[in-house]
Amino acid sequence: MKLSSIGVSLGMVALLALTGCGGGGFSVGDKVVGNWKGGDRWWNAQVTAVAGDQVTVKYDDDSSTETLAKTGVAHLPSGSASVKAGDRVVAKWTDGKFYNGTVTALNGDKATISWTSGSPSDVALTDITVAGK
Repeated sequence: MKLSSIGVSLGMVALLALTGCGGGGFSVGDKVVGNWKGGDRWWNAQVTAVAGDQVTVKYDDDSSTETLAKTGVAHLPSGSASVKAGDRVVAKWTDGKFYNGTVTALNGDKATISWTSGSPSDVALTDITVAGK
């Protein structure tokens, strides 16, 4: 009985590792965007370390590194984001870069984003991600 319980526990740990769950959802090597210096702009990066609630990233553009709270890191969008009006998100603007915004409405496969600076615009759900996930 104890051995089967251990097997189930180890199986669950393996499943969590494979699905990216457990440990906050970030793993070394993940392609992400990081909120460099806490500004409005998010930059493409790769996770180099995860320790508790801290994620260290190496930015693609200049190879600099920064350690951020998990809320300052977001996985690159993969598939359609599951968001609702009022959600704070990281979304791709018309310049192809990611910025902070808030979902104000949903319309089919798009969300209207109210940007921290700038006029609201519609963004495909496939170009939206949520920080800390």
